[in-house]
Amino acid sequence: MIFRNGKWDLPKGKIEAGEEADVAAVREVYEECGIGELKLSKQIKTSFHTYPYKDTIILKKTYWFLMSSTDISTPVPQLEEGIVEARWMDKAEVKKALKNAYSSIVELLNEQILETEYRPLG
Repeated sequence: MIFRNGKWDLPKGKIEAGEEADVAAVREVYEECGIGELKLSKQIKTSFHTYPYKDTIILKKTYWFLMSSTDISTPVPQLEEGIVEARWMDKAEVKKALKNAYSSIVELLNEQILETEYRPLG
């Protein structure tokens, strides 16, 4: 998880021109957290949320993917993107972090991760 703008969040970003959503997801996790050796398991959800930008409201479509990694190094936050912390968390830590997270992240993680049995990926 990443800590940005005073909230716990998940890595995400913009899809570059000509880039597929799954490729963008791997790139963004690497850029925002420094986590490599990523393997996509499946797309788990597509969501929409809004955020203010200058004098307008932006509607953002986000594709969420379940991934695994053999990279056990400490995540490195992308400071230039305002990310001040990046951490691996177990389920108990995630549940605690969700008390200070965006509602869309709470919904996603409760629905897709926390309510299911743990199963290693790979």
